[in-house]
Amino acid sequence: MDDNTSDAPDTAGSEDELTVQIDGKEFTLAENVDFDGDGRNDVTVLRTDDGGKLALADTDHDGVADVAVEYDEYGNPVAGAEFDPATGVWQVEDVDNLPTPSGDGADEAR
Repeated sequence: MDDNTSDAPDTAGSEDELTVQIDGKEFTLAENVDFDGDGRNDVTVLRTDDGGKLALADTDHDGVADVAVEYDEYGNPVAGAEFDPATGVWQVEDVDNLPTPSGDGADEAR
């Protein structure tokens, strides 16, 4: 993964944007990592307070994050979740069962 993470989300207008829904609120974040190595950013990675990272991705290319994976400070996945658009709730899911990002992430929805 090409890691261009930052501590603060970039909300400036850009093609590399991902919408994230958390607790009924909508946030727009910059996709800042090229997960699949195709030269286009397709994942948003944020640093957590404990030194880990949170990766958010739009795996169904509708412009909204539907997968989240939390990593510890060593880069090991420690938790996963999948967004259920019908309920608006993030459901805990085994990391190994989550779909992986591909293509141009949320940009394919535009």
